[in-house]
Amino acid sequence: MEIQRIKVIENMHKNGLVGIVRDNNEADAMTRTRAIRDGGCSILEISMSTPGALNIIETVAKEIKEKKLDSFVGAGTVLDVETARACILAGASFIIAPNFKPEVALLCNRYSVVYMPGVQTLTEIVNAMEYGCDVVKVFPATAVGGIGFIKAVMGPLPHARCVPVGGVNINNIQDWFNDGAYAVALGTGLTHPTKDTCDYEEIKAHTERVVETVKNCKRK
Repeated sequence: MEIQRIKVIENMHKNGLVGIVRDNNEADAMTRTRAIRDGGCSILEISMSTPGALNIIETVAKEIKEKKLDSFVGAGTVLDVETARACILAGASFIIAPNFKPEVALLCNRYSVVYMPGVQTLTEIVNAMEYGCDVVKVFPATAVGGIGFIKAVMGPLPHARCVPVGGVNINNIQDWFNDGAYAVALGTGLTHPTKDTCDYEEIKAHTERVVETVKNCKRK
């Protein structure tokens, strides 16, 4: 399990992109997840606010294993220990949350699973790191301080791994990497290229464009 934890962190940094899937129904969420995976996004976050999220995680985790893909599926919007454990048992390779909860950090450490909590201040970042969090989620990135915040954090905490979430899109990805982002995370900017539609081919093609944009970015 420890090796997988390292692989998740390395993959996140190498490919530079986390895809966040959130939808109002399970079928569309599954389509979006498969489309962004097949479009080249290898870190797939399924929000627990999506109906059938555990089933999606379990199904996609099995597909990744069967096809021997260099991809990882995990859970987002995880607010408590009970949910985190259920997600891990369903096959989640990582746990992401909008907040930091020490109990969830301890659980993830017990199972050697990556925990990426949401943070807004240096104090929260340090607390998360002290609880063994390998990566932190700067959320909501534009509201916290926007571009410039991560660079400021990296002054006193050069070893912090920060992933901006909220306000990241295909047009400002380079700006976030210039700021020192470890990776970037996109939700609707990746999974909803056209409002109120869910077309596999369209989402896959859009994901390919986003992946190519990330690939061509200069990174620190």
